[in-house]
Amino acid sequence: SWGAFLDGMYANIGAEDQEGPLGRANIDVTMEQAILDFGVMYRVLEREPAAAGPAANPRDLSIDLYAGGRLSAVEISVDPARRIERSSDQTWVDPIVGARAFLPIAEDWHAEINADIGGFGAASDLTWSATAVLGYDFRLFDRPASALVGYRLIGWDYGDGRGRDEFTWDVVQHGILLGLEIWW
Repeated sequence: SWGAFLDGMYANIGAEDQEGPLGRANIDVTMEQAILDFGVMYRVLEREPAAAGPAANPRDLSIDLYAGGRLSAVEISVDPARRIERSSDQTWVDPIVGARAFLPIAEDWHAEINADIGGFGAASDLTWSATAVLGYDFRLFDRPASALVGYRLIGWDYGDGRGRDEFTWDVVQHGILLGLEIWW
């Protein structure tokens, strides 16, 4: 009934030679980000799929509740032509709580939906995420595994410091995700 999870993401995004104020100078902007969700989960519901027969998915319908943390690390750099580069970075950890549902839909296919909320003023005032994926089930290194495609939304309301040292990360990111899940 108990399990643990790690879910990570890394991004390095940049734009070069962007037009600056009044069209005068070129600016290079980069953002590097890492996210690691971690925690423990408890299975509150587990049922065999309603469909039976050779085309049925052998995995059970299940609902898990989880609690853990979200480690967020962000570095942003702005490098204007003919001026000094400025950068800022922050790393923080927020508590999170959430739920995940696993729904077998065909012989080697399933859907997963999960959502969480956190922060609670520990680091961020608020952090949250919602994810929906379609998975293809197979075996990898003699372990159950799934190739995943889906969509994820994740948001933060985080701030630290004051004045010139202030760092604010009030961001909602979303987009398509590709993943690999291995069950141990």
